[in-house]
Amino acid sequence: LDDFQWRTLTERWRRMDEERKRLAETYIYPTPGLNDFLLSVGTSPIEEPVTLESLLKRPEVSYGHIAELSPPREPAIGDLGERIEIEVKYEGYIERERRSCERMERLDGVNIPDDIDYASIPGLLSESRQKLASIRPRTLGQASRISGVTPADIQILSVAIASRRKSA
Repeated sequence: LDDFQWRTLTERWRRMDEERKRLAETYIYPTPGLNDFLLSVGTSPIEEPVTLESLLKRPEVSYGHIAELSPPREPAIGDLGERIEIEVKYEGYIERERRSCERMERLDGVNIPDDIDYASIPGLLSESRQKLASIRPRTLGQASRISGVTPADIQILSVAIASRRKSA
């Protein structure tokens, strides 16, 4: 990126961060006018103060609606409002996926001993035992991606590996 592109990008990030902060910190209070507006866009009225961010999380409420209720300090440029709306509406899902990826990375870091006897591990489902014995995954991450192997099986296998390491 050249200097101009970098400045443009950092300015965009700054504006997004400021607007996200404003949405999270600005409370809106229930009034008849506000509740009529909310009903007109197809969402339920509020009974107590809520943040602009929590209103934006509602499927029926767009960033444009929020900007009507409480205009941003700086006008949105380009698709900034749309980007903020997407981030706010999907942040729960994105966070779950991020945690899931971190969990998978941790599981991929746990090696399964080559000589492990799946038949001797109590609590594993028989289908899981068979699949694990035939596929012989090298890590817990690989084992977790085998169809039919449940999260409970992975937990049992994890405990078995840990106890085996302690006794060794």
